[in-house]
Amino acid sequence: MRVANVMLMSGVGGTEQAFASYCNILPDFNHYSLAVAPKGAACISLIDKSKVKIKELNCVCSWDFVAAAKLCAILRREKIDVVILHGKRAIKIARFVAKKRKTIAVLHDKRHAKHAKSLDVLVSINKAMHAEVLEKYGKTSCARYIPNMVFCDAREVVCTSSSSKKSAERTLVIGALGRMSRDKGFQYLIDAMQILKNSGFSCKAIIGGVGKFKKHLEKTVIDKDLSGYVEFVGLVSDREEFYRSVDIVCVPSLRESFSLVVVEAMMHGKAVVSTDTDGPKEIIQHMHTGIIVRKESAKELAAAIKLLIRVDELREEIAENAVKDASEKYSRLSVGKQIHHMLESLCES
Repeated sequence: MRVANVMLMSGVGGTEQAFASYCNILPDFNHYSLAVAPKGAACISLIDKSKVKIKELNCVCSWDFVAAAKLCAILRREKIDVVILHGKRAIKIARFVAKKRKTIAVLHDKRHAKHAKSLDVLVSINKAMHAEVLEKYGKTSCARYIPNMVFCDAREVVCTSSSSKKSAERTLVIGALGRMSRDKGFQYLIDAMQILKNSGFSCKAIIGGVGKFKKHLEKTVIDKDLSGYVEFVGLVSDREEFYRSVDIVCVPSLRESFSLVVVEAMMHGKAVVSTDTDGPKEIIQHMHTGIIVRKESAKELAAAIKLLIRVDELREEIAENAVKDASEKYSRLSVGKQIHHMLESLCES
């Protein structure tokens, strides 16, 4: 089958990473894979150019008729059977191409569903979103739940008790990754680090990512005299090395439809502390594969991190459980099969 994935944003967030994953997995199931993205988009570097054909398309807004005409021409020349759309702009522009081929909207945000209800399939990336789509739009479209996938392989967990010093004898590192924006909740992690510092815990936070909110966060760290406890490392190009360098991963988001960071951390054998946003609270089994705390609570974040620092055995057990669970549910093979089956059933209908 000839499939095009279309994403018309230029950032490096979860939507863009999921778009790249969809593009890369299709050839593994013998589908022709075309990626359509803006010129110079950062996510293009994530696409395997040996397997996926890339077409660049700039789109200034969802009413860009010139971009719509160019997209139609690309799809026609490439003889595309199915179009998979990522992000609101791509979903809204799909009304210009929907009549001639099958269309699938991957809903990375539940607010995008209202723009996609006329398409053939709506894919939700968490179960709560899927239930809402079924309730509102189930009669007019085919709704499916398919989580996002990660391309890294599950890592063997090495017990800290046998391979390195106990946490009480060393400085543990808490890692956090994401776009530097207010809704990622990094300000609450900084507040939690102040609580840990005042409680006498030996730990440090490394925060990776870029964005406009970074300057505000850096000022907050200086104002709270936490320069030795919180470090900003900018854009993380080597995520493997990042996860190797940390002991615990914190996801303090205020809104998260899925969270690739949670799954990546689990697959790398890291204990995760996350807020109770839609995606993470479905991915994590509390106190079994991670710890869930209330969002906007630095106190609960600090308490969870304290527990993992104090109890090495709990941290190791959670990490071991997380690797197994994430590799079973969110690996490229597991999720790739679901995407392949969706495409087969769509073309049979």
